[in-house]
Amino acid sequence: MSDSKDRSNWKICEFVAHGANVNCLALSPGNGRTLATGGEDRRVNVWMVGNPTPLLTISGMTSPVQSVAFNNAENWVAAGSKSGVIKVFDCEENRVVRTISGHIAAVCSLDFHRYGDILASGSMDTNLKLWDVRRKGCIFTYHGHKEVINSLQFTPDGKWIVSASDDKTAKVWDLSAGRVLFDKMSHNGPVTAVRFHPKELLLATATGSADKRVRFWDLDSMRLVSETQPESNGIRCIHFDAKGDVLYTGSQDMLKGYTCEPAKNVYTQPVSWGKVASIAQSGEQLIGASFQQTSVSLWCIDTKRLKHKANEDEVLAAHLPQQQQTHQSLSSSSRKQFEYSKQERPFTQASSQPPAVESRRESTGDDGGDSPPTNNEMQLEERKQLFEYRQKLVLTPPEKYASPFQPPPEDIAPAVSNSEGDFKPGPVKFPNSAVDHDNRCLAEIKKNHSDICQALHNRLRTIQEAYSKWSLNDPKPALEAIINTGDQSATVDLLTLMLGKRSLWSLDMAVIVLPEVKPLLRSKKEVYVKCACDILLLILKSFGPLIKVTVSTPVGAKVDLIREERLEKCQACHSHLWVIRDDVMKLCDEVNLISKIVKNCSLMKEFSVLD
Repeated sequence: MSDSKDRSNWKICEFVAHGANVNCLALSPGNGRTLATGGEDRRVNVWMVGNPTPLLTISGMTSPVQSVAFNNAENWVAAGSKSGVIKVFDCEENRVVRTISGHIAAVCSLDFHRYGDILASGSMDTNLKLWDVRRKGCIFTYHGHKEVINSLQFTPDGKWIVSASDDKTAKVWDLSAGRVLFDKMSHNGPVTAVRFHPKELLLATATGSADKRVRFWDLDSMRLVSETQPESNGIRCIHFDAKGDVLYTGSQDMLKGYTCEPAKNVYTQPVSWGKVASIAQSGEQLIGASFQQTSVSLWCIDTKRLKHKANEDEVLAAHLPQQQQTHQSLSSSSRKQFEYSKQERPFTQASSQPPAVESRRESTGDDGGDSPPTNNEMQLEERKQLFEYRQKLVLTPPEKYASPFQPPPEDIAPAVSNSEGDFKPGPVKFPNSAVDHDNRCLAEIKKNHSDICQALHNRLRTIQEAYSKWSLNDPKPALEAIINTGDQSATVDLLTLMLGKRSLWSLDMAVIVLPEVKPLLRSKKEVYVKCACDILLLILKSFGPLIKVTVSTPVGAKVDLIREERLEKCQACHSHLWVIRDDVMKLCDEVNLISKIVKNCSLMKEFSVLD
């Protein structure tokens, strides 16, 4: 539990994320407001932080998902599988952008280049590979690690990449030259996380179960500059704040903050998040995400409420002369910074020379299936052009106006008025015991209990009434009874049941059902819209030709009561269908999930039978 006195951290939500165990997750790099999860069920789910309902569920993986990552624009998600296949998904268009094969073992780490269409992957096969998603090719394969690669990150200027491995080392690679730049970074155990400073040539590496510490490396002089004291638990993830003043570490039920030079612990905050897997910054708050079995927990840490940890060095610094303090404050910022060239990066084009062959398994495809291998790897000059700065692809900054997460309601002081009518915050009330907390939870559950019971009672009564009139020979009375109640959910349940029995449908049923289809199409519930589309497909395929012929055939001179009755029903159906057709055309022009459901049913093609 979070501390109820300082309220510096609280649980945002906890929910079941997958039908099988969750293997990985990642928060969006911009503002931490989007979450991607991958699991043993071979699915990738995308969530809005704070909402336990997925924004998007992506299927098509042939083996469990082992790693996920967002690009900087947060419109693409890459997923690495246990079999070594990588898929890149477009979240806005809900489609597979590329399927990439090249690794011969599970893909355990992914990271997108700042340009977005360059992807790095680290695998249990010990190889680090770079992929040009847009061009469909392997750019280069870096060899050097001896065990699985746990973590990857491109530098802020996009010229280098760092990899961390179970072989107790981290390596910095030059992307243009295609070679290792610095490989002397070692720990006493597997390196679990790496992060570049957002501005300076400084790298942080962290370990898990072994020395449980962070080491800071100067990438200009290629040397170790400082390291933290060992933590009580292994470090699982790290994150620099936006200015680079503090490095936050996440471990079992603990958040700590460190300065870099010297490495001093300035924040220590217990957080009951379990084994945290990802940390991201959202304004002045940190978002932490952890998973256990099928569940995911999201936590918020208010950095403004974190208590600064005073130590002897700080007390001594307070008594130093002002000039000496200024000198010390500037000494840590004298390091070189990442350079951002203003030269426009040319678009990647195919090489005029035959590319080098690397491996028969390296291939990419445009769809969900495996495609023929291309075996392409870029030459040195191509790599240099590929990683030069391209201004056209600089991504816009994350949204600035996202509202901060609020602590639980019981921590917000109620407003009270004084005798002059001015409102002032009242005292904050905290739970005295676990019993008080349980009583409040029980009262919250009971608040809407009677309303829910009444709704369920009405639903049961509607179903019982329909059941009493139900007959396989004539379901019309039961359908009319449910429609008359105005209960859309009960109506959809019965119509869904009838869709499985084509023999129940007739012109009489079409006349009754079609007036109910229009409001179902305009519903915000996907199930209702899908039911309406299925009904329209059934009616158009079964009765469309009959309706067209009957309505277009001139009425004869002879009196034919049967034909006149059929004509009346067909005219009613024809009139409803034309009105619904206009609604379907409008829905197809929209860009949302409901529109995609309607388009996938190809309703406009079936409506052509009425022309």
